[in-house]
Amino acid sequence: MPHRLRPSARKDISDILAYIAVRNPDAARAWRNAMFHILDLLGANPHLGVAHDEVREGLRMFPTENYIVLYRADRVGILVLRVIHAARDWQTVSK
Repeated sequence: MPHRLRPSARKDISDILAYIAVRNPDAARAWRNAMFHILDLLGANPHLGVAHDEVREGLRMFPTENYIVLYRADRVGILVLRVIHAARDWQTVSK
């Protein structure tokens, strides 16, 4: 199943890539490839993430190394809501 990005998730990814690329363009490319691999994995296995209906109906959270993917599963795959740094309060950001 495919993944789709909300504008907020697209901006998150763009901002993260820009931040990393300033210091290390190769690392930015590697991060992008790894993130889209994770998104493909979640699209194929939408229930890998932990359900957090108590925060928001249908919300799932999948932690990666330094980032958290917030998404919802639906009939056609996953809708990625946000990609945020793990140090941020993801429960507040997801509301």
